[in-house]
Amino acid sequence: MLPRKALFLIALAFVQLAFPIDLGTEGQLLSFARMALPANSSISAEAFAYNNSTAYAVSSSGQIRFVLMHSLSGNVVPLSNPSEIKSALYSYYFSRGSQPISLSDFESVHSSILSLREKYKKGEDACRVLVGTDRHACNDFYSCQQACYSVTSFCLPVALGSDRQFINIIWDFENDSRSLDEAYAGEEKAYAALSQNTTRGNVESYLRSLETVNREATDASLSPLYDAYSYCFVPVYSLPDITNVQLSAQKHYERAQPLFSLQALADAIEIRTREALAKKSIVNGTGASAAAEAAEAAKKAELAAKEAADAQLKAAEEQKKSNGTDALLPVIAAVLIVAGAAAYYFLIHKKKKRGL
Repeated sequence: MLPRKALFLIALAFVQLAFPIDLGTEGQLLSFARMALPANSSISAEAFAYNNSTAYAVSSSGQIRFVLMHSLSGNVVPLSNPSEIKSALYSYYFSRGSQPISLSDFESVHSSILSLREKYKKGEDACRVLVGTDRHACNDFYSCQQACYSVTSFCLPVALGSDRQFINIIWDFENDSRSLDEAYAGEEKAYAALSQNTTRGNVESYLRSLETVNREATDASLSPLYDAYSYCFVPVYSLPDITNVQLSAQKHYERAQPLFSLQALADAIEIRTREALAKKSIVNGTGASAAAEAAEAAKKAELAAKEAADAQLKAAEEQKKSNGTDALLPVIAAVLIVAGAAAYYFLIHKKKKRGL
């Protein structure tokens, strides 16, 4: 008969086989994620409601790597169908405040731009009267010089006193004014395209048009005619208002941005999930083989323990007068053999159970 301790260890191993350790939701999430991510990856999971159940977005390095949810049995299983992954991702981002782009989000932005567009023109028109470009074209140095010289009582004396520099400033003023007009026209064109289709490309093009308006208005406001020479009053370029409008449009875009790339993200997650499932299948297969080997080792250990016990009885009969430690050595050896086999079986089985 086997010693009690050996019997206990063998029984414990069989209990582990019959009643697997419950890793819990968090343990299952992390165990599956490790199947396809580097060992040193930092992993986090966020729960969200999906399809009348709880789903989990498993992330690493700031990017969602897997989507898992509770099955009917209560276990956490990965989603591998791309359409279902996409649907779950939509629920995840929507629960975090993301919303699809709507044209109404940009209607107020465009209305604000239209109102700002007219404000600077009055100031620039007043300045053109003083530099003569209201009556003469200013397309190069000499045409701008001719326009300035036509204002004999004001522009001509200043130009003669500063040589070519003042004429070049007038020329820059006209170029900046035209560039700003073109920027506002570009905003209107980009908004028209956005009105037809609120695609990601059209939204991004519209945001670029607002950025151009802001940049060109800033350049126009820096003309030396306003500060260095104090020649004209500064037109109302509304730079703070343009910036606020631009930021408002950017917020609408950022709120919807995750939804623009749902399909690409779902496809990437599908590939990564299938790779993890394949690795899990391999690991589980290896674990089953190891368990069979451990069971065979346990049988051999039991036979060795029986032989050791028989030898112990025989030695006890030969040394009836001896109760020293020498008589206990066969028993200790038997216990160690069985305990080692049981521990081997337990560790191999536990290693197998670490996978989902």
